[in-house]
Amino acid sequence: MTPGGKLERDGDNRPTGVVIGNGSALGKIFDKLPKPTLDQQVDGSKKFFGEMNRLGITGIVDAAGSACIPPAYQAVFKLWRDKQLTLRVAIISARRSRAASFPICQNLTQLLPPGFGDEMLHFNGPGEILIWADWTDGDITPDGKIRLLELLRWAASKGYTIQLHWNPDVRP
Repeated sequence: MTPGGKLERDGDNRPTGVVIGNGSALGKIFDKLPKPTLDQQVDGSKKFFGEMNRLGITGIVDAAGSACIPPAYQAVFKLWRDKQLTLRVAIISARRSRAASFPICQNLTQLLPPGFGDEMLHFNGPGEILIWADWTDGDITPDGKIRLLELLRWAASKGYTIQLHWNPDVRP
């Protein structure tokens, strides 16, 4: 399997389909699966968005989790270009690793400037994971605060909206 994860097996040692482990273990499993073609991605996205519409959902903010990379958006962009997007989509650029520096974040956003898109698909700005900082007692480190402030000031100067994933275990 992969470090941090395993496949559950039944009494005959056959996989049950249950994956036990953290998110990175699951991501490594997905990396081994065959990749769908663009046409399959477009078809699957249409069906998925149609089901969301059926349930009354008309828009989403895609936080570009750490497993999402630009090629993963090609089906959505194709639906948008072909005027077949039935769900409003706001996309966010997330830093993918601890090594992703502030200049890399700045360079990525040059491809999707503030205001890019229309009412059906638009770039919402940087978000999800803005910095990778050490957390102590439910708080961000002083160095992390400095890096976060630098990024927030830059984003504000460009007119970007910020969506921040913040989940320290803070207790009163």
